[in-house]
Amino acid sequence: MNELSDYEIQRLKNIEYNKSVLRSLEIPGLVDDLVRAKPVVTKRAQGVKRKRNYSGKKNKESVGNSSDVALDRRFNGYLTRSKRSRLAKIEVNIQKYLEESV
Repeated sequence: MNELSDYEIQRLKNIEYNKSVLRSLEIPGLVDDLVRAKPVVTKRAQGVKRKRNYSGKKNKESVGNSSDVALDRRFNGYLTRSKRSRLAKIEVNIQKYLEESV
C-alpha cells in the first residue's frame, strides 16, 4: 500500500467527500465510525430564525441565512463536539493502520 502524505490525510478528514477512499483502506471498524460521524445540519443551519428575547431585540447572528456563518453551516453542515471527537478517533485509527502497514 502506498503511503499517504500529510495533505492526503488532511483530505481524509472531509468524510463525505472521501468515504469511498476510507472504505478502500479496509480499516476494521472504520465504516461504523464513518456512519456515526456524518455531519449534521441543525434547524438553525437551515435558516430558521431565532426567537426574540424579552426586550424585543434579536441576537446579532440570528437573522437566518443572511449571516455568512449561517450560510456556511447551511451548506457544509457543521460538526457537533461528539462528531468532532469521533473524527479525531477515526484519524487516530488511520494513523495506527498506516504505521502497522509500513
